[in-house]
Amino acid sequence: MEEMKLFDSKELQKVFDSKDEGSKQVKRGKVLHIPSLDELGAREQFLSYLHALGFEWLLENGNPNISVRLAKEFFTTFRFRVTTDLDEVSISFRLFEWEISMNLIELTVRLGMCSLEEAIGSEWRNRERGIPRRHVGFEPQEAWEELTHPASGEFASTLSCSIHSNNPIQRLVQFHLDFNLLGQSNSAVRTSMTELYLLWYAKRGRKLHLGFWTAYQCHLIATHPARNLTLCHILGVFVRNNIIITEAEGLSPQIMVDPPGLFDTPFFVRTNAVYMRQGVPHFYAMGEEAIPTGRTTASQGTQDQEQRQERLEKAVEELASGRKVSTRSRTKWSWRPG
Repeated sequence: MEEMKLFDSKELQKVFDSKDEGSKQVKRGKVLHIPSLDELGAREQFLSYLHALGFEWLLENGNPNISVRLAKEFFTTFRFRVTTDLDEVSISFRLFEWEISMNLIELTVRLGMCSLEEAIGSEWRNRERGIPRRHVGFEPQEAWEELTHPASGEFASTLSCSIHSNNPIQRLVQFHLDFNLLGQSNSAVRTSMTELYLLWYAKRGRKLHLGFWTAYQCHLIATHPARNLTLCHILGVFVRNNIIITEAEGLSPQIMVDPPGLFDTPFFVRTNAVYMRQGVPHFYAMGEEAIPTGRTTASQGTQDQEQRQERLEKAVEELASGRKVSTRSRTKWSWRPG
């Protein structure tokens, strides 16, 4: 495992060393809690958004056990020559000191998004690929007007589509895409061009190529050293599907990536997507700010104290149980057959 920390390139070595060995920067997205959607009567419409995009695979975020060091090696080296050509070898990265290259079709299949027959077939080949600014039919202002209430005004990245949305379930979809595909968590305060593009496309029922978007988002994280490693669930799925790991003797402790959080009612409340009334979750009215001003002022001190207490209790629990430490050290691996 020590060799995983070493790189021939001084630039890559600097990027790897700059990332904290602790797991605060390293996350695995969110796991959908269906009963929470049922409480809100939102299951069918929420799933219809992801189905419209062809992004059902994002619902399969599990809990593959991977080390922080492996995540750092992967995201330090991941590169995608941004292209819409599915057959070009455009992706490269390193795992367990091994250099790996592939095209978008192979990445899509190895992640389990579809079978090889489907990946090379016309339906997947015809799915939209490319970043928003290169899409001829996408106009940010028109998309903003279509997705938000009339009082929202002109689109600006400093505005939040989740607050100004004309559909409360659309807010939840945006949060889910943020955590499980885009690797960001600031949609409550601002809306990126990509978020606007994905929501606009979902409303039109047009499928996007998830393999392209996965490669593109991993590339953005890898090439911006300040970004946290928030898409470790994608790496976990790749390792689980494709690599057979055997452990050698003489093992030393390794910090493991924390399990993914729940995409559930408590999360919806924390992100101001819903509020509780007599123990029952409700969506905010469209156009209403996520948190009424009076309640914010009155409760902020209590909320801060509760959050500090939760963090303290979590730290004590982790020290006591040692759940973040694995004994995996020097690792041998091979491709899974097929």
